[in-house]
Amino acid sequence: MKKIMLFVSVAMLSLSCSKSDDNNTAVDPIFDAEFVQIKSVNEIPVATLKYAGNKVGQRPVGIVEEGGANCKELDRLIVPEDRKVLEYGNFVKVYENNSEGSCKLKWDYLRQIELRSNSSGDMSAKVTQRYNRPATKEELELDPKIKFYVETTNEYSGKIEIGFQAGYLRIEDTNLSDVTEGSQNKGKSYLYFHLPK
Repeated sequence: MKKIMLFVSVAMLSLSCSKSDDNNTAVDPIFDAEFVQIKSVNEIPVATLKYAGNKVGQRPVGIVEEGGANCKELDRLIVPEDRKVLEYGNFVKVYENNSEGSCKLKWDYLRQIELRSNSSGDMSAKVTQRYNRPATKEELELDPKIKFYVETTNEYSGKIEIGFQAGYLRIEDTNLSDVTEGSQNKGKSYLYFHLPK
């Protein structure tokens, strides 16, 4: 009887181990695909690239469903002819008088991403954001017609990962990268954009 109990215990232990091992082998078909970092901004296609999805910290890549009610479907990355300053438009749902809400730009203006590459192929970026600052009382006294001034803030300056992965353009999200310590989403975050067909 003891031998039978020992056999059953060993069998159950081996089954539970193999089940937990299977859980650890989950594959992210997008993020686990080969990533090819660009060496020059000239590798980025000149186009308005539609947002595909993102990866936040340890989470797998999430792709936006077409035709859903999600405003992220409107996000876009504009790559101009000279490829020097990319512009990223991030849309969010805003609830004003309309109870259903409407999709509007998160910021007053598109976020600007100025890219530079050095001789070793490292890519760096300066990310700036422009916004409308209300005129001060003193400014209104000087010019009563002025409603606001456009100001620029530097949001990020440093190295950035940008390249191609699983048929998408992948760019490090400098706004969300290095999510806070203790968060289950700790780590770098990335934005994915559809490439032109």
